[in-house]
Amino acid sequence: LRSEIVIMLERLQFIDRARIAAGITKLVENPPTGLMIAGFSPDSGSSVRMLAEQELFAKFKSEGIDFKKNTAELFESLSANPGSHALLVDDNSVSGSQACAQLLAWSGVARDRWPEEMQTERGIEDRPLPQRDLNLLKSCNLQLGFIIGSDTAKARVEKQARDLRFPNISVSYVEG
Repeated sequence: LRSEIVIMLERLQFIDRARIAAGITKLVENPPTGLMIAGFSPDSGSSVRMLAEQELFAKFKSEGIDFKKNTAELFESLSANPGSHALLVDDNSVSGSQACAQLLAWSGVARDRWPEEMQTERGIEDRPLPQRDLNLLKSCNLQLGFIIGSDTAKARVEKQARDLRFPNISVSYVEG
């Protein structure tokens, strides 16, 4: 094999069920009362949530942590419990571009007003949230949690969130 391919294969990482369960467990150390977990993106975020729920449901239920199948379920629970804690999970955020694009889309910013490098992002819920849901998301204690991430992505997403007036958001990742 060519040396470039060998290097690429050596750096390739698989995020399997066990790694997801361990990562999500680490993300919720000392969980706040009534923590709710949902997927951040509709594709990989939903898969991460599903695998974590399959592995951790009983343990987390006993700790008062509740999995939500999708953001619609999350918003219904946030509506009934204003100011709650929510963790939106996904597999990775290395550049932060997809996470920023999701926040922009949910906030109703037209795609042609996004930074140029984000305008082709896919794998997000490409629609603005209804105002009620956006207000619920902005008023809860929101954590975006990734199995793999970087300090660069964390800073970029947190800045985008501040610019969009998400006052109670934090970004964390398990592995860098």
